[in-house]
Amino acid sequence: MQKTAPEEQFKKSFPENKCESFDETAVKGVYEVYDGHRVYYYLPDGDVIILGNMISKDKRNLTRESEGKKMAAGLSDRGINKSHSNQGAQWPSIHLRYGHPSNGTGASIIYPGE
Repeated sequence: MQKTAPEEQFKKSFPENKCESFDETAVKGVYEVYDGHRVYYYLPDGDVIILGNMISKDKRNLTRESEGKKMAAGLSDRGINKSHSNQGAQWPSIHLRYGHPSNGTGASIIYPGE
């Protein structure tokens, strides 16, 4: 697949930035960049990166939707998907702790696996 001129410009201007995908958005002249962990935007006119969420007029967070799809595709590509949990394994629990145990402060939050 041939790279678009904006993608080549992005890679030349920001060579340190990883780019797993580079796609047009619904906003003319704004491109979505996915680095494997997050989505951000590139505006060739100005040669700038824009960080933040893109929200539609119907209050949908387009950035989060896109990140979710791309991360799910990445997990699927690695052979990790929810169907594995139906084969006797469960998703892991998450256990968060904060505070300082020496003075008795803090709390734990446990999110059980499915």
